[in-house]
Amino acid sequence: MMKTEVLTQTVEGQIARELARALSESANALPSKTLDSLRVARESALQVQKPELNLSKQLTYSNQADVFTGGEVDGTRWPRWVFWLPMLAVAIGICLIEMAHQDSQVSAAADVDAELLADDLPPNAYIDAGFLEFLKLK
Repeated sequence: MMKTEVLTQTVEGQIARELARALSESANALPSKTLDSLRVARESALQVQKPELNLSKQLTYSNQADVFTGGEVDGTRWPRWVFWLPMLAVAIGICLIEMAHQDSQVSAAADVDAELLADDLPPNAYIDAGFLEFLKLK
């Protein structure tokens, strides 16, 4: 629910309370037969309105508090774990990317080792500083 809607509902509630207070104060001047008719009309109006008020409160609370923990969304009940699926998918994706990166590094190092072991090199080549540069270029 947006802040402007909440503010509007708050102002409307204040106006309704003031109007009800003013009507209640002036009701003492009415005859008892009129007061009984008004009481019956008020009770029937409240019975009709109560289910609607309860439903709007439930939907407001479920949309605000239960979006990430499971609750009613668009009139349907979703399991709690459904809301965590996107985060789980991202975490699994990051793990798979890291594993693929490690595998590529290991295979690159294995290729260099295989080339070194397959070549006929003198032992002095391994201690030469230029040989390390040669390996970096390959």
